[in-house]
Amino acid sequence: MDNIDLMIDKIKDELIAKATASEVAEFIKSDPAQFMHNYKNKRDQETAAFIASQFSYGSRSQFIPKIYSLLELAEDSPFNWIKSGAFKNQIKANSQKFYRFNSYEDLLQFLTRLQDLINSHGSLEKSIKIHYQKFEIANPIGLQQTVCELFKGVKIVAQNPKSACKKINMFFRWMVRDNSPVDLGLWKWIDKRQLLIPLDTHVMQQAIKLGLLDKKATPSSKTAIKLTNHLLKIFPEDPLKGDFALFT
Repeated sequence: MDNIDLMIDKIKDELIAKATASEVAEFIKSDPAQFMHNYKNKRDQETAAFIASQFSYGSRSQFIPKIYSLLELAEDSPFNWIKSGAFKNQIKANSQKFYRFNSYEDLLQFLTRLQDLINSHGSLEKSIKIHYQKFEIANPIGLQQTVCELFKGVKIVAQNPKSACKKINMFFRWMVRDNSPVDLGLWKWIDKRQLLIPLDTHVMQQAIKLGLLDKKATPSSKTAIKLTNHLLKIFPEDPLKGDFALFT
């Protein structure tokens, strides 16, 4: 057993306990996952989830109200709102900022691409599944590479699959992990063990403190893969349960 395995064995029980304590329904109240739980229909849930995930950066006190104001325009069906193009009558392209680095022009570009994908294959899930399977993107970053390719040129979505792609991986966590009071587990064609940790500064710092990552680690797909592989040794069937352990 090498040093990293010894260290993982030492902290394993602690992380399992933290994950169990954190992954509860109460978690949703202050998390962007709350938005997808406002709907019953699968397509509304995944549409709301994708929109919410892509604006989940910066301060929660800022992005949660911003996501709420956007989804409020969709009324009771984000899926139909996007599919029908109703958003185009409510959002006008201009250079004014919608949220932080993104303008209303960026927002309209993002929603229009989402509409194109939904209308092409019936849902965002089917668009991602068809692209992923058609091009056999079977590598550790295949899922995030698929989204980067489908949203190529769309400023709001990550463009470099070799980056950490935190927002994309958080969305996949929501869609794929089942038996969770937080994640929905709607997409059955992806194995939970394929998922990568949604890596942000906080998660990375927590992992460094625990010895799961080197102090010189930087946010990248390489780092996300390394951390996920360590978490697989603790949660062999469900590595992203470890995301809840590192959240605390």
